[in-house]
Amino acid sequence: MKKLVLLFLILSIFACKASVAKSIEWTWEIDKAMADAKKLNKPVLIHFTTDWCSWCKKMDADTYTNQKVIEKANNFISLKVNPEKGSVQSEFAKRYQVTGYPTILFIDSNYRVLHRVGGYQGPEDFLKSMDKAHKSLNIDAIIKSYKNGDLKSADELIEIYANSNQYTEAVKIIEELEGQNKIPDTKKDDYNMLAGFAHIQNMNLEKSKESFGKIINKKDIQYDEIYCKAYLYYNYSIFLGGDKKSPVTAIEAIISNKKITSEWKKEFENFLSWMKEN
Repeated sequence: MKKLVLLFLILSIFACKASVAKSIEWTWEIDKAMADAKKLNKPVLIHFTTDWCSWCKKMDADTYTNQKVIEKANNFISLKVNPEKGSVQSEFAKRYQVTGYPTILFIDSNYRVLHRVGGYQGPEDFLKSMDKAHKSLNIDAIIKSYKNGDLKSADELIEIYANSNQYTEAVKIIEELEGQNKIPDTKKDDYNMLAGFAHIQNMNLEKSKESFGKIINKKDIQYDEIYCKAYLYYNYSIFLGGDKKSPVTAIEAIISNKKITSEWKKEFENFLSWMKEN
C-alpha cells in the first residue's frame, strides 16, 4: 500500500511539472491572434520587434524566459509583430503609432489599448504591466462607477488612460474634476504633470505651460523631482513655441541653484546642451 501511495505521489509530481509551460507560445499571425482572443475571451500581448533590435533580444533572454512571466502569459494571447516584414505588419504598427522598439501593447479582442510599454522591461516591471493590463479589462465598470460619482474610480480611470497613452481621455476627466473642485491636494501635482504631457503631445503649448506652471509657481517651492520635471517641461514648451532664448536663461539659472540635486543638475545641463544645438 505504501508503495502505491509513493508511486502515486511521484506520478503526481511529474504530472504537475509537465503542466508547467516552459516558454511563451508566440504567434506571428495577427489575424489568428485576434481570432483566438475573441474565441478564448483573452486580451492580447503584442511585442513589436525588429531583427536588429538589441533590447528586444534582451527581453527575449531576460523577461520572456522568467517562469512567473511565462505562467502569467497564459492569461494572454501572445503575438509578435515585425513591422519590417510586410505591409500588414507595418500598417498594424502604424495603427498604434509604434515608432520605437521594443514596444509592448496589451489590447482587448476589440483592439482597444489596455496598457502600453515603451522600451525594455525586466521581469519584475513586466509582471506589473501585465497586472495593469488585466485591471484595465474592467474599464467599462470603472467608467460606470466614475459617472456615478465615485472619486476612487476617477483616479483608476485616469491611471488606466495614462498607462495606455490615452492622455487626451485622462485630461478630460482631470478637467471635469477640476471644474467641480474635486481634485485632492495630494493629486494636483501628478494630474497637472499628466495634463502637461498630454498638451505637449497635442502641441497645445499654451495649455502645457499652464499645467506645468501650476506646479512651478507655487509659493512653497520644494525642489523635488516633480518640481524639476515640471520646470524642465515648462521651458521645453516655451522652446517648442519658438522662443529659443528665455528657456536657455531659465535653465542656466536653475543649474546654478544649490538646492537641486546633482542628478537633476546633470539633466538640466543635458537639456541646455540640446537647446543650444537646436
